[in-house]
Amino acid sequence: MLRARKVPHPGWNLEYLMFIFTRISGIAIWILAIIGITGAFLMNARTQVDMETLLRWTFFPNPSHVLDSNIPDVYADWSNAFWKTMQMLILFFAGTHGFNGLRVILEDYIHSKIGQFIVRIVILSLWLFALNMGLYLVTDWFVASHISLLFWGFVLVISIILFIWSRRRAKGDLDS
Repeated sequence: MLRARKVPHPGWNLEYLMFIFTRISGIAIWILAIIGITGAFLMNARTQVDMETLLRWTFFPNPSHVLDSNIPDVYADWSNAFWKTMQMLILFFAGTHGFNGLRVILEDYIHSKIGQFIVRIVILSLWLFALNMGLYLVTDWFVASHISLLFWGFVLVISIILFIWSRRRAKGDLDS
């Protein structure tokens, strides 16, 4: 049986933050897609690639995606820091947006608190794995390993802070 989903109230809780993030990430994905299409058109994609290659360019601008096109010097145009940053942003926003949607759908069908907790842990683990593998594909392994360590260290510190904060707030140690 489905239950009505509560509307998130403004405040610093997971539901409200992910509600806001979903709206922001949806807009960010559109902006990144427009930048990707514009970049492809500026690099002679108007006449030298098919629609499939153009869409791969748009959502995952990877130089190896366009090797079969007639565009000369693909790596010179597409393997710079700007396009690698675009890839990481698309990966982060689209992946997080999708995994959050999966979490929301599953929590609509799971009523027990322990079940929701398990679903959140599994989805968090899958999200971390997917982002780590995507980061590996976008960058060289040496760079990816260092960026990955910094990124996951940051995620771990923020997660610990949020966990401690939520526990204190649940106990009433913090003002609402």
